[in-house]
Amino acid sequence: MDSISNAELVELFFAAQELLDAQFQYWLSASIAAIVASFVAGERLTRKMGYILVVLYLGATMLFCLRYFAVAGTLSLYGAEAAARELVGEVGRELTPLMRAIRVMLFVTGMITTIWFLLTRKLRE
Repeated sequence: MDSISNAELVELFFAAQELLDAQFQYWLSASIAAIVASFVAGERLTRKMGYILVVLYLGATMLFCLRYFAVAGTLSLYGAEAAARELVGEVGRELTPLMRAIRVMLFVTGMITTIWFLLTRKLRE
């Protein structure tokens, strides 16, 4: 990474951060869409269709996880290089683990809650 300038490295770092945020927003939208679809369909949703909805949601969640870890790995590389060049302030270095922990907590809690909601809805046989 020595061939890129400090400005380019900072730009890449923030672009990766934005991509990570976009991935999280994608998953959040998929979670809300699954809950709304289940709620709007109500009792018209058969048990089989409910399970299909859960499988589709889990597929979207797995896709999010794969993309998330790919982008997070790239972001870690850029962050490490920025820290080595002393481009990241102390506050940024201290907040990054906290932001990571909160995002993972929101993801795990949201995924479990969404699946619980989808599986406990009153479904038609």
